[in-house]
Amino acid sequence: DKGSTEFVNYESNVFDNQSLVSNDILSLFEDESGTIWVGTYDGISLFNMGAAFKNYRNNPMETNSLSSNMMAGIYEDNEGLLWVGTVSEGINVVNRKNGKVERYKSSDDYNSLSNNNIRDITGIDNEIWIATEEGLTKYDKRTKNFTKYFQGNNKNSLISNDIRNLYIDDQGILWIATKDGICSFDRDKKFTSYRELFLKNGIRETMFSDIIQDKDGLFWIASTLNGGLISLDRNTNEVNIYRNDEDDDKSLSFNAIRSI
Repeated sequence: DKGSTEFVNYESNVFDNQSLVSNDILSLFEDESGTIWVGTYDGISLFNMGAAFKNYRNNPMETNSLSSNMMAGIYEDNEGLLWVGTVSEGINVVNRKNGKVERYKSSDDYNSLSNNNIRDITGIDNEIWIATEEGLTKYDKRTKNFTKYFQGNNKNSLISNDIRNLYIDDQGILWIATKDGICSFDRDKKFTSYRELFLKNGIRETMFSDIIQDKDGLFWIASTLNGGLISLDRNTNEVNIYRNDEDDDKSLSFNAIRSI
């Protein structure tokens, strides 16, 4: 509660269908209206301060429902549509105006997702960018076409197909955090890897879970296992590492970071 020093806890209650759908939370997203979308292992809860939770879950008998209850990334596009990723059943596009849910899944058709295990979703203009367990996918809302990107044998490709997080910076560059390092993509043809720069600065860990850009243009990168917090100045290639120091109570509290 911003107006006080008290914390308010919200928990699932199996006897109350207006409570949080599950306590196992995977993702949080605040849309343009201020509604909080809570992605869990058992569906999605919508929350507005002072109101009851509204829950969405999979109904096996209803195609106009979520394709799965295990939620991953959530993104609101420029039309107000919610793109909701799942752990194993692709993407759901939720139109809150008419209640319609449209599903997209990987298939033998090339014009489909690269994989149904969704890790993160972001977008810019009419492009929806989708991180999966097996490659990067772009969906063009104008042409309704999917474009897939995979790790290749040359430097101008993804550095890993196992993608954990996506971020679009103030120049429209797509940043990709993977199991095997960080790279960026100009959203057209050029991939840039930061693996060698990180190694040069003593960063041995390759698994990253989150990346953001602050108001000064500095990038902050979360190291998943034990590498701490990393800052990157794209203009100078200056890299700084922040880790826990047991003898310094002002240092980072823990070196394994999931989100920023």
